[in-house]
Amino acid sequence: MKKVTVYLSAGFIMGWFLCANAMAGDKMSLKFFDNSLKIGGDFYLRTESRSDYYTQDGRTVSDHGLSSRQRLSVDYSPQKGVGIMLTLMNTTDWNDPHPSLFPYAYDHDIDIQQAYIHLEKPLNLPVSFWAGRREVAYLNQRLIGHSYGWTNKPINFDGAGVAVEGKAAKLDLFYLNKVLRDLDENASFDDDWFGDPADLFGTWLTFKGLPLVQQIDTYLLINNDDNHDDSYTTGIRIYGKKGQLDYDTNLSLQYGGKHIAGKRLDRRARAFYMDVGYMFDIPQRPRIAVQYNYASGDGDGSDGSYRSFDQLYGCVHGKYGLMDFFSWRNMHDLYFYTDAYPFKNLKMLCGVHSFWLDKTKDGWYNCYNKLQRRDPTGNARSYVGSEVDILLSYTFLTNFNAKLFYGHFFDGSYIKDTGKSADADYTYSQLEYRF
Repeated sequence: MKKVTVYLSAGFIMGWFLCANAMAGDKMSLKFFDNSLKIGGDFYLRTESRSDYYTQDGRTVSDHGLSSRQRLSVDYSPQKGVGIMLTLMNTTDWNDPHPSLFPYAYDHDIDIQQAYIHLEKPLNLPVSFWAGRREVAYLNQRLIGHSYGWTNKPINFDGAGVAVEGKAAKLDLFYLNKVLRDLDENASFDDDWFGDPADLFGTWLTFKGLPLVQQIDTYLLINNDDNHDDSYTTGIRIYGKKGQLDYDTNLSLQYGGKHIAGKRLDRRARAFYMDVGYMFDIPQRPRIAVQYNYASGDGDGSDGSYRSFDQLYGCVHGKYGLMDFFSWRNMHDLYFYTDAYPFKNLKMLCGVHSFWLDKTKDGWYNCYNKLQRRDPTGNARSYVGSEVDILLSYTFLTNFNAKLFYGHFFDGSYIKDTGKSADADYTYSQLEYRF
């Protein structure tokens, strides 16, 4: 597989020299035959280093990795409003992740990442439709996401959806079945279709252009698992911008059932976030913001209820710290941050997170919703620690982007109470070419 990666990488580099001038004015897309055929793709390479990352058994471990991806997309429209989208992707993890850490990069030979048909306003009706395999995101990827732009193997779904849109509102109805990842690095075109035992049905209603707020989303997500672990997630999101001030807030409630040790518990969970920012009207566009994230945890497993919020299919890298220590589950996160463009095409983000667990008898879960640490007695203190993030992103030659990141996690009392304690560090550098 590594040879395939080298050949594809060389092809993408040659393609840039042949096509850079043609692509520069087309905003990252090659277009042919009066735009009926569009071709795009990307290549990325990332190196990363983790030091003193916390493990489930109370240790700290370090790890270094190198990952890459080659991706090619073709969107063909035989007639106006009708399209066929195909995306092929090859991903490589050049270093196997530490066995105590959740895999953050994947080896997977060439496979179908997206293959779907889409219809836009047939017969001039305000309706659109899609069916097949594709990447999907809702609520800024907090509940349903793909993580494209971060992981070398984005999440994708098999399913279908229909949307009805007018001037004042838009309604999405969809069915999704997450594509299971085949960890065999030599398995090509081998991902099962509709293979996940859980089916997700969703309705998402957006109201636009309201007098007091710009947009309101209301939604219902029904996740039905074959093992009878079902959840019903409903919520409301209010977001918009007023002058230089922007705001985004959401409340989610979760019901259903959860089976633990052969017993069905009533699911009663909730989650909330609020983000408020102000952008200064100067060329560097500095924005200062504060954000609060909360998700309930389960403090008593014997009371017949299950209160640990499930982030479903969220891809939350960067939502609760760029070091990926937290998911939207059993947590409080107070986040102060700022971003700006100190120079043309250079964006800088600096932020500080402070984390607490909602219930210390529940676990601490990382961004992949996997257990990081747990104190079953609940005697550990709730303060997990603070994280400082610094990210630089530079766009050049139209199609290239380079990123450099450093993050430091200051361990708190919860870490000291549950195992080996040390500050953690994470750095990565990434080069991406996208057309």
